[in-house]
Amino acid sequence: MKINTEKWLTNISKHPKDVEKEYDSISHSYDAELEAKGYLAPQHAGTVIKTYVPNTDSIILEAGCGTGLLGLELGKQSFSNVTGMDISSNCLKEAESKNVYAKTVKHNLLEPFPFPEKTFDCVVCVGVFSRFDETQIKQIVTEFARVTKNEGTIIFSHREDLITPLLQQMLDELEVVRVEKMTEILPYFSIDEYYKDINIRFFILRKV
Repeated sequence: MKINTEKWLTNISKHPKDVEKEYDSISHSYDAELEAKGYLAPQHAGTVIKTYVPNTDSIILEAGCGTGLLGLELGKQSFSNVTGMDISSNCLKEAESKNVYAKTVKHNLLEPFPFPEKTFDCVVCVGVFSRFDETQIKQIVTEFARVTKNEGTIIFSHREDLITPLLQQMLDELEVVRVEKMTEILPYFSIDEYYKDINIRFFILRKV
């Protein structure tokens, strides 16, 4: 199945079963199609993560790892202790084939994570939150915080057009994290016609 980025912009799948089915169906062509569309988020994320998580021995959870494009970037920067988690088993197979993850886990982000408290130095999540509303993002970020060590780092991207005052208020009021920085706007795709005016920002949170 071809990737329909117009659907991602205007009618994105949100129910976990629909997301799983969609990504299982596009996993084999995902990397090549997104490269052709100039997908930039993994490279931006790699730069942000390296800035805020300088220790390459850090234990990292990538939530919503997909086919492992960010994992490749982290591998280039010598991060080797990365767990990839995704709802799509087919995407996880693609991710595993890249040999950049210490392990992978199939899991739905809206369910409690299968990890003990304070397992990871850092949790990263890129290109995922457009499928969730503010209440769901609050639930997920709270779970990120639970599995992150004290003073650990949580980094996620979000589309600029979906960053609402309610989202920012929710993050400011969460007692388990503090917002350390929100980056400047960055281009999401460099070529795709539907995303030419869509930008992203990265949120850097600290576990408290």
